[in-house]
Parts: sequence; structure tokens; C-alpha cells
Amino acid sequence: MTSTQTAGLTTSQAAGLESGDLNKLTTDAFAAIEPSVTAKLSGTQVGALTSAQITALTTAQANALTSTQSVGITTVQTAALETADLSVMTTSAFATIATGVVAGLSSTQVGALTTSQVTALTTSQAVALTSTQAVGITTVQTGALQNAALAKLTTAAFEAIDTAVVAGLSNSQVGALASTQITALTTAQAAALTATQAGGITTVQTAALESGDLSNLTTSAFAAIATGVIAGLNSTQVSALTTDQVKALTTAQANALTSTQTVGLTSTQAAVLEGADLAKLSTTALSAITTGAFAAVATGDITSLSSTQMGALTSGQVTALTTSQAAVLGTTQTVGLVS
Repeated sequence: MTSTQTAGLTTSQAAGLESGDLNKLTTDAFAAIEPSVTAKLSGTQVGALTSAQITALTTAQANALTSTQSVGITTVQTAALETADLSVMTTSAFATIATGVVAGLSSTQVGALTTSQVTALTTSQAVALTSTQAVGITTVQTGALQNAALAKLTTAAFEAIDTAVVAGLSNSQVGALASTQITALTTAQAAALTATQAGGITTVQTAALESGDLSNLTTSAFAAIATGVIAGLNSTQVSALTTDQVKALTTAQANALTSTQTVGLTSTQAAVLEGADLAKLSTTALSAITTGAFAAVATGDITSLSSTQMGALTSGQVTALTTSQAAVLGTTQTVGLVS
């Protein structure tokens, strides 16, 4: 059959075409079939098309495909799908593509998906994405990723997401990430997080934050972390904080620190702990600071301690006071010292 003949095929005739005959059509003949006719093909007929015929699909034919046809697309045909055809599929047609087919898409094909198609990704399709596909996700598509689908990405796929895409996630999307995905964050992805994303980190995710990623957060991102998350950090995570991050602690974050966190403060970190933050430490948090770290607190910041805080100091901390620190203590502080 020629393109002139196939252009006249009716929907009833198309339905009667055996798969063995349909896949014998030349690409020109197949491309001439009316979109309304291709829309009536069965999933079996679509699955029998040759890769050359799939490539020959016109955008009008691709747009006419329904979930009945797209469910028949096979893994063998995947690579033959042109990005222009893939991107004009309706969301209902795209959502029925088999997970094996989705897993076979190239990064270029994934990058060509419309935001509506990305939103239509099912959780099954999302979990099928590999690092090969995930690396193709674009910043334009970021906002379209539904939380449920995003949370289903494998750790390998999540690690492959471009840093610019990670930086475009909303705090709601970040909050929906699985703990394994948080652990899988690369240092580059962590460094790309902004205050918007860091503000979405949840208390459930806290323990999954690797020290290497935590220390790569920018100061603005770190300062945006919720106090409940700060209170859930362990001493190892606290010890990994950079001096710039310690300086960036908000008074609310400092007030949320417990003895579990402050025992992890190093002398290097204690030396840059600002007086305003020091003054917000609870007595239990303050008394948990090691003597070495306490002795490193800047003399100008020691004066920020209240008499109540001074009274909570351990004998070891009092003994560890340097002459410089002791020299700047005023009556407000010394009155609190327990003899």
C-alpha cells in the first residue's frame, strides 16, 4: 500500500488490519494514516509496529494516541520514539506507558517531556527511572514533579539529578524526600540547596543527613533549618559544622540545642560561637560543652552568659576558664558562680 492508499483508511478498516500486515507498511504509508485512524489501533497493533514506523509517527498521530495505544508501546520501540512525538502525547496516554518503557527512555527524551507529562508520572514509572533518565530532568520540569513520584526515585536516580534541579525543588518537595534519598544527597547537591529547600527538611530526615552534606550547606541554607531539625542533630553532625555555619546559627536554633548537640561542639566551633547564641543556650546544653571547647569561647562572648547559666557551669568548666575569660566576667556573671 502507498501513502495515497493508507490516507484513505477508515477506522473500521484499521481495526481489521492484522499486526503482521500493519508492520509491513512503509514509513511513508504509515505516516499518511489519519490520526483519527491511528487513535483506533489496539495496544497489540501498536506493539507490533517496527521501530522505523514508530520514528515515522507524525506529531498529530502521536498526539492522537490514547491510553489504549500507548500501553502497547514496547521496550524495543522506546529508543525510536522521537522527542517531538513523545512530548505531544496526552498525559493520560503518557501515564499508561509501561514502566519498562519509561526505564528505557534516554536523558534527552526525559528532558523533552512537558511539565504536564512530568506531573502525570505515576509512582510506578518514577521508581522505574534510572540515573540515565534522571540526569535528563530539567529545571523547567522541577516544579512539576509530584511529591509522591519524587519520593519514589531510587537513590541512584536521585543522585543523578542536576544540582540546578535540586536547587529548584520547593520546601514541600524536599520535605517529601525519603530518608534514603536524603542520605544519597551528593555534596554538590547539598551545596546547591537554598534557604527555600533547607527550610523544608523535616525532623524525620534529620538523622539521614550525612555530616559531609550538612557541612556543605551554605550559611543561608543552614540558618533556614527548622529548630526542631537542629534539635535532632547528633553530636557527630554538630562536630562536622563549619565555623561559618556555627556563626550563622540563629538565636532560635541556638536555643533549640540540647546537651546531645552541644557535647559535640569543638574548640574551633566554640571560638566562633556568637555571644547572642551563647546566651540562648539552655543550662543543660551549656553544661554539656566540653572543657576544651568552653575554654575556647571568645572573651567578648563569655560576658553574654547570664548568672543562671554561670551557676549551671560544671566544676570542670569553671576550672577551664582562662585568665582572659575570667578577667572580663562582671558581677552579673560572678554572682551566679556556685562556690
